[in-house]
Amino acid sequence: MDLNIEAINRATAGLPREQIRLHCCWGNWEGPHVHDFPLATLLPLLYRAKVGALSIEFANPRHRMNRGHAQQSVSADHDP
Repeated sequence: MDLNIEAINRATAGLPREQIRLHCCWGNWEGPHVHDFPLATLLPLLYRAKVGALSIEFANPRHRMNRGHAQQSVSADHDP
């Protein structure tokens, strides 16, 4: 994941951050969701992307309990 974030940051260097949105499909396949990457672990990685906004799909009802992670994860040290 570090390599992906680094690639995004390099590819968008010099572009206005407020005009960049990063979309992440998370848990949107039809199979079992027993091995999903935890959202609480994913969000800090995504916050390192130098983008203006994140769009994260919660496409499976099994992820509704993770909504709280998204609401609580923005911390004072997050650089918007």
